[in-house]
Amino acid sequence: MRQSVNTLVPIVRPTLGVVWQLLHTVFRRQTSIPVWGRNIWSAAALSAAVLMLIGVAFWTAYAVGPTQWALPHVVYVPVFVAGIAFGYPGGAAAGLLMGLLLGPSGSWDASVGLPQDTAVWIARTIFYVWIGVMIGILADVASMLYERTVRLREFDPNTGLANGLAFSKALRREVEDGDRHGRLSCLYVDCPTYELVLQWAGPEEAYLLVTELAYALCKAAPPQAVIYQVRGGLFATFLRSTEEGEAVALAQRLVDVNANRFYVAGTSMAIDCYCGVASLPPGSRDVWAVSHHAAAALRLAQQQDNPVVKYEETTDGYEPNAIRILSELHKALASGSGLSLAFHPIIDSATGRCVTVEALVRWTHAVMGPIPPAHFIPVVERTSMIRPLTHWVLTNAVRQCADWARDGLDVAVAVNVSSRDVRAADFPDFVRDTLDRHHLAPGKLELEITETASMSNTEDSMAALTVLADIGIHISIDDFGTGYSSLERLRRLPADRLKIDQSFVRHVVEDADDDCIVRGSVALAHSMGLKTVAEGVESAVIADKLKGIGCDYLQGFHFTPPLPDADLRAWLARNAHPAGAVHPAAA
Repeated sequence: MRQSVNTLVPIVRPTLGVVWQLLHTVFRRQTSIPVWGRNIWSAAALSAAVLMLIGVAFWTAYAVGPTQWALPHVVYVPVFVAGIAFGYPGGAAAGLLMGLLLGPSGSWDASVGLPQDTAVWIARTIFYVWIGVMIGILADVASMLYERTVRLREFDPNTGLANGLAFSKALRREVEDGDRHGRLSCLYVDCPTYELVLQWAGPEEAYLLVTELAYALCKAAPPQAVIYQVRGGLFATFLRSTEEGEAVALAQRLVDVNANRFYVAGTSMAIDCYCGVASLPPGSRDVWAVSHHAAAALRLAQQQDNPVVKYEETTDGYEPNAIRILSELHKALASGSGLSLAFHPIIDSATGRCVTVEALVRWTHAVMGPIPPAHFIPVVERTSMIRPLTHWVLTNAVRQCADWARDGLDVAVAVNVSSRDVRAADFPDFVRDTLDRHHLAPGKLELEITETASMSNTEDSMAALTVLADIGIHISIDDFGTGYSSLERLRRLPADRLKIDQSFVRHVVEDADDDCIVRGSVALAHSMGLKTVAEGVESAVIADKLKGIGCDYLQGFHFTPPLPDADLRAWLARNAHPAGAVHPAAA
């Protein structure tokens, strides 16, 4: 054994030199190294591992014996590892090194000391090199496929820009770095013209437009502000700045690209661009907050037709616990725990009697405690979960109203429904089945739909509301005056009540404009054969004013806040007033 090793020394030393040169070449040719071997430290570690494996294989072949087992199995390990780690140059180098180490001066079988044939050694070395090259080529192909997959996942194929997924990852990394390199600002740039071109000229022209726009934005942005294409005509970037106003200045530079002329379907045209800017508060690590704030600023820019809007602390509907709220509410609906109803009386202004109560959902979470409706209702309304929530409220409200009727209480119940509910094909059947199941007359149920919802998807909404009205259910238009009503569509709706929004009612006494709006709404409703309900009545002065205007029904904290069933029963017993003036809540 020692004699064989000594014989190999003159061969091993130059061989190691050749391998070193090969590895040096591999390190310099970064493009030939798979992605997992391009870091210099990982490459050095892999090189050490390969050399160690080669040493183990060499020792095994000469010391363990018989080499008939060691050669065809152990030797492949370093060749495979080198090929995978460094591509075909590394695989070839490892195969050549193993062939030289187990060269003609080595024995074929260490146990008997028989020398091996030179032709066999050469053939075996060529085979090792071939295996290393093949494994390396396969590793390079796998690396290319991996890089292609990453690029398809994180880059837009038309513009070549990194997409929204890549932007989210990059923004998260920047947020985690904190304020060490300046304050972080997030910018969203949107081109509404893209949607118009997509609709009018087709996807091919829209892609060409967005490609031109991407080039213009990249040209306008400084090197440190990388442009990402989130989707379609929506782009994003972020900026580290040390001076106040630097982010807004960048935003202005980006939207100024709309001064360029863009070619669509062979025609030169101008485009519109809007930008929303938001800065990360000092010390904050909330990546989703800064992204949402920038998106909220962008929406405001489009609504105001203002090219650049910087986010300010305003109510924009952002709910940081939205995902958790949806998850927990889903559990609450499935188990029925934590949800309850409160009822807000609606008073007849002529008699002072409670004729209807509005059912309002309340939610008390086991851990988070009572959750205000303003925190979870807007979140739920933006998802399909509003339908099961409405079904739960409607079912329990109808059941409760049926219980009141059996106990001799002559009050109806009103339930808020969303546009998603009204558009559902099975909604009229669900309402009818619920009434039948609890033996409640249709006239004891009122469905309140907001003005905006009643105007959207008119034909579908009209058909569903007409079916419900035909069986005797009352339809009420809620929050009147806050949406965008079409009088022609309003005339066609099968509604019998119109609820004037509280934003006009609360200041009807001192504000001449609100007084005019309320009077006009009451007159309009009466001329169309509708009764009116005023929301937000908070004082006796407002109640008397509304009664004088001719408002039919009143609702507000002047009478009582929303009450659970037991408290409502007691309140009704205390407030069984005779016909006459409107009375406040009893003590």
